[in-house]
Amino acid sequence: MELLKATAGLDLPGVPYKGAAAAVNDFLGGQFPVLMDVVINQQQFIQGGKSRPLAVTSAARSPALPDVPTVAESGYPGYQAIGWNGVFVPAGTPPAIVQTLNGAVQSALKQPALAQLTQNGLELHGGTPEALRRFVATESEKWRTLIKNANIKAT
Repeated sequence: MELLKATAGLDLPGVPYKGAAAAVNDFLGGQFPVLMDVVINQQQFIQGGKSRPLAVTSAARSPALPDVPTVAESGYPGYQAIGWNGVFVPAGTPPAIVQTLNGAVQSALKQPALAQLTQNGLELHGGTPEALRRFVATESEKWRTLIKNANIKAT
């Protein structure tokens, strides 16, 4: 939300939560009018008419919400803020082990059992270890700059 606030010049108070469950409860209870959450967490509320998606924060539209525009499409080109996970190994792990593990991860991401997660809004992407290194470096710099510019402090 801080990136959207900075990008769009919005003046919204931050409401920090230690987890999504409490934030969702307060949002659904009317404590605040807007929530930024992952699609998979909101799908049941969207389908039940309790939550209405305005935009997704990924670079492309979500396959689970194809009619919902991205923030970039909504007037803020280049905007992207996604939650992500990666598979990491200790520095110095032999390249052969890294390649074997990466191959296993790529294979696992193609398993039909994961299709239900994708339908519910969890997007799965694989790639190379080098692509992950570049992604981590880019994301780290983006968020480091936002944190500095917004004067965000750990509590």
